[in-house]
Amino acid sequence: MQKVKQVMGKLSGSSGGDSPRTAHQQADGCNACATNGTVVQQEFFTKTEDRLVVKEVVELVKEHRPVEKEFVVETRATGVEREVVEGRFTEILGTTERVVAVTPPKSPCA
Repeated sequence: MQKVKQVMGKLSGSSGGDSPRTAHQQADGCNACATNGTVVQQEFFTKTEDRLVVKEVVELVKEHRPVEKEFVVETRATGVEREVVEGRFTEILGTTERVVAVTPPKSPCA
């Protein structure tokens, strides 16, 4: 801000001890003064200011914790039996032949 005041003071000629610049001084590269109300020099600058932003961050975490469970299965006979028709099938375990009875041959003369 102080630099801006100095530059403005030089342009208006009200700063302490500075004399107005001539065309020769301007040709030498000194362009910090004004001639006939035109702006000869401009300074551009930027300032950085800290703008705080407060954010709320919520993190949801789903944990998987495996647990072993023990089970006991007991089987007790109730005495009731039922035939199940569904799923019934026949399995051939093999084939064997035997002669149970034989009639003797007849005699040719009889």
